[in-house]
Amino acid sequence: MAVALAGSAQKVRVHMSLTEGDLVALFAGERELTWVELDLLTTLLVNEQTNMIAQNRELVEPIRLRATRRA
Repeated sequence: MAVALAGSAQKVRVHMSLTEGDLVALFAGERELTWVELDLLTTLLVNEQTNMIAQNRELVEPIRLRATRRA
């Protein structure tokens, strides 16, 4: 999910300060996230969602303006 929202595994890896091996181990289920890593991942997901919501609002605003002008 994090990779889908962030856009790339590299972005997740860099944000969480993980090595390539650590990231592969997490994806393979060979190890679990530490509490610090979980916090970093949660922060990344919240930030990405915030950005997506802001982009959607920018896209919807002109549509709303046109709809209110017609009414």
